[in-house]
Amino acid sequence: MSKEIQFYPLEIDHHHPKPIEFLGLNALMTIDQHNSFVTFNFKEDTHLNEESKFVSRLKQGYSLNIERNLQILINESDISEGPGLGLMDFWEYIHKCEKYKDEKLLNKEHLLPDPCQGFFNILKPVKEGEFPPKVSQLLNNKIYENKERLSVLKICGWGELEFYKKEGNSNLDHILKELLEKEQHFRAAAIAVFHFSFDKALDILNSIISNKNNKNEKFSNEVHYLRGVLSGFYNIQEIILRDYEITSYFFIYDNLNDLRAEDNGDMDFANADTNDDNTPSYLSEVAKIKNKKQKIDMLKNTLNFLQNLAKKACFKQPYLHLTTSFLSQELFNPKSFLQNNLISFYDRIALLIRFFPPSDILEFMETVSSNLHEGFIEHMVLFGNKFEASLQIISSYLDKTRDIQTVGLASCHLRFLLFPQEAKLNDWFKIYKDLLNRLEVYEIRAALDKEAQDLKKLIVEKEKGFKGVSLSNDDMDISLISQRCFYCFCSLSHSNNIGSSKKGYATLSRVDKSRILNCPDCLKPLPNCAICLLPVSILNPYLDDLQRKKNKNSDENPDLEILNIDEALVWCQSCRHGGHYKHIIEWFREYPECPVSDCQCECSML
Repeated sequence: MSKEIQFYPLEIDHHHPKPIEFLGLNALMTIDQHNSFVTFNFKEDTHLNEESKFVSRLKQGYSLNIERNLQILINESDISEGPGLGLMDFWEYIHKCEKYKDEKLLNKEHLLPDPCQGFFNILKPVKEGEFPPKVSQLLNNKIYENKERLSVLKICGWGELEFYKKEGNSNLDHILKELLEKEQHFRAAAIAVFHFSFDKALDILNSIISNKNNKNEKFSNEVHYLRGVLSGFYNIQEIILRDYEITSYFFIYDNLNDLRAEDNGDMDFANADTNDDNTPSYLSEVAKIKNKKQKIDMLKNTLNFLQNLAKKACFKQPYLHLTTSFLSQELFNPKSFLQNNLISFYDRIALLIRFFPPSDILEFMETVSSNLHEGFIEHMVLFGNKFEASLQIISSYLDKTRDIQTVGLASCHLRFLLFPQEAKLNDWFKIYKDLLNRLEVYEIRAALDKEAQDLKKLIVEKEKGFKGVSLSNDDMDISLISQRCFYCFCSLSHSNNIGSSKKGYATLSRVDKSRILNCPDCLKPLPNCAICLLPVSILNPYLDDLQRKKNKNSDENPDLEILNIDEALVWCQSCRHGGHYKHIIEWFREYPECPVSDCQCECSML
C-alpha cells in the first residue's frame, strides 16, 4: 500500500548552502509536467527512512502541539517494539517542563520537583557525597532512598513504595491507570513489579491475557510464564507480611511498622495454581509451618527457585525481559538496561536511582557527560537548563539524524521555556521554517508562525502571572508579517485603525472605496508594486468599521465582501521588495530573481 503527498518543486541552492540540507528528498521526487507538482511516493514501513518520516509527520500535523506529536510517534511504530522511544521521552520532557510551570503558577499542592533543572542538578548532592541515601531491604533487593532520589523518581513517573497498601486509590494506582489508558500494558506491569506490587502486576498480566490483541498476542507465552513466576513471588510476599516473626528477616523498611494484617488465618493461594508446571504449588503448606527457622529456610529455597525460573526466561518483549532480569537479580545491573533504547529512558533512570548505590550513579553521570556527542536526544532530561550540555546533545542528534523537523519545533519550546537568550535555538527554528518555504507549503508555515506566536504569548503571560502583559517589539519574531507606513511608521492593519482618532480618519470617512492607497494616519501614498509600479492598497478602516457594526449580530464575516487576495501586499523577507500578490506570483513563474533592478536577491529560492 502506498500513500501520496504533493508539494511544489523543491529547489536546492548549491551556491548558498544552508547549515542543514535535505538533499535526500530529491530521491523521492517525481515531477508531473502537466501540473508542475512534485509527488512523494513511499510505502508504509515500520522503519521509515528519514525523508519518509519527514513527509509522514508533516502530513499528520507534526507541529508545536506536543500531545499531537506524541500521538504521531506512537502511531509511527509499535510502541512495544521500542523505536522512537527516545524521541517520545524528549517531547515528554518538554511537556513536563510546561506542566510544571502551569502547576507552579496555580500554586498546586504536592508540586513535583522542577524538571527544568535536569536530573543531574537534582542529584548534585550525590556527586558531592552529601546526604547519603537510606538503605532498605525488600526480599533480596536493596532500596536506596533520600529526598533527591525521590524527586527524580517522581519526575520519571514513579512513586514511593506502597505495596503494602491495599486501598485502590494510591499514587501507584494513578500511575498505572495513566499507563493503561495509553495502552502501555507491559510497561505498567513492569513498573508495578518495581514497586513490589505483585498483585497489581498480576492483574495487568491477566487483563492482557483476557483481552485478545494482535499487538500483544505474539507475547502470550511470555505473559503466561511471567504470571506463573509472579504468582509465586506474590504469595511469598503475603506469607512474609502476615507473619510478624519473619517479616524483619526479609523486609527492612520503616513504613512496614504500620502494617496490620487483616486476616491471621490461612491464606488462599489460588493464584499460585496456574496451568504453568513451573509454578510452585506447595506455598500453602509453607504458610502452615510453625517452626520459624524451618519456615525461613523454606521461603529462601522457594525464592531461589523462582529466581532461577526468571533467569531461564528468554523473553523478546523488552519490558517483560527487563522484569525477569529484575526478579532473577543475577542478570540485573546498570549495564544490562541503561543502554537499552527499547525501554523508556525515564524507567531506566528510575531503576538506577531506586536500586543502585551512589557509586553506580556517579559512574553513569561521568559516562554520559563524556559522551554528549553520541546524539541521544533523550539525555537532555539529565542536564535540563544547563545549556552547554543540552546544546551539545541536540546538535549531535541533528548531525546524526538530520531531523531538523524535530529540532526546529522543539527549539521554539526550549527558547521560551529554558533558554530565552540563546539565538542558536531561534536559528534552528528558522531553518525549519525556511525548509517549509522552499517546499512551498505556505499554509503549514503560516500555521506554524501563528502557533509560535501564540505559544510565546501564553508562556510570557504565565511568567507574568496572567496579568495580560503584552509583548514588546523585541519579543516578536521578525519573520512574522508586519505592515507599517514608511513615513510615519503607523500600523497599516485595518483592525488597529477602527474607531481611531488619527488625523487621516476624518478624511477616510468621506471616501466610499473599499480599499485605499494612503496611510490612514499621515495620508501619504503607500509603496508601489515592484512590477506594475502602482501603489498597493489596504482595506478602508472606516468602511470596515461601518460594516462590522452593521453585521454585529450576524455570523457573516464582513471582510469577505471587500477582500481581494490579488490586491494583497506580499514581499520578500530577505530584500523586503514586493508588490501585489497576483503580480508577484506571475513574475516568479518566469524568473527566480527579484523584480527590482540592481537587486541580486533570488527571492523565489527563499
